[in-house]
Parts: sequence; C-alpha cells; structure tokens
Amino acid sequence: MKILLVAPGRGKKRAIGISGRAFQVPPLALGILARLTPLEHEIELVDENLHHVDFRRVPDLVAITCLTASAPRAYEISGRFRELGAKVVLGGIHPSAVPLEAIEHADCVAIGEAEGVWNRLLDDFRTGRLKRFYKGKKPTSSQMAVPRRDIFER
Repeated sequence: MKILLVAPGRGKKRAIGISGRAFQVPPLALGILARLTPLEHEIELVDENLHHVDFRRVPDLVAITCLTASAPRAYEISGRFRELGAKVVLGGIHPSAVPLEAIEHADCVAIGEAEGVWNRLLDDFRTGRLKRFYKGKKPTSSQMAVPRRDIFER
C-alpha cells in the first residue's frame, strides 16, 4: 500500500524552503506514523513548508497532521486527494479538538495519540472496514514510538 504523510504549509511561505524562522521543527508526528507503519507499506512524506504536494501521484491512503493554523490548508489537500480517489485520515491537535468538524473534510479522523490506533487503522483500511473515528489513549513510556528521522530532509 502507498501511504502519503503530509504536513500542510502555513500561509504564503509554504513550499519555498524557507519559513522565515531561524529554526523549524520537522513534523515529528509524521515521523511517529512512519515508525509505526509496517515495512511492507511504501511511505512518502511531504512537508509542504519545503515542497509542494504532487497531486498527480495518488496514493492509497493520505494521512495529514494539522494544527489549527494549518487546518484550512489541510482541508484543501484532503479535498483534492478525495476527489482523486484516495482515502484521507486527518490527525493532530486540531482534528483531535474538533473531530466533528474534521470529519466533514476526511474519510477518517484520528483523535489523540497514534500509538495503539495507527496499525488498527491500517488493518481496517486494508480490509475495507475503515471507521470514521479512531481514538488513541495516552501511551505509557514503553509504548511511545521514537520518530523515524530518516524520512526527514537534513
């Protein structure tokens, strides 16, 4: 299965490679999803603050993380991929806070932490039983995933 992980850009500075800040943190939530994803799946990560999303290549599943500031762009990206036939999962702080709003723009909303729900969500997707909502519990320290850093640009 092809999975696209997306961090939506914020404002006019998206996809230019320079955020206007001296320091920018990579989308670690997507690194956690990459760590939790079984190796048989093909993963691509797009941080829209560095690169444009390529809508010509349609994956099977798109997972978008978003903050409130990036929610409008996340909803745009989701809408485009859904029109193209991909299934879209929204997660992050904003969808977790307002899941009923987020589900209007996606096939599925992941609420809370990914550990404990991501693999179940992937299994449900693979078998055609994707649910509208998945709620993650706060993981114990032994359950916390370390983000895969190899998927980030240096």
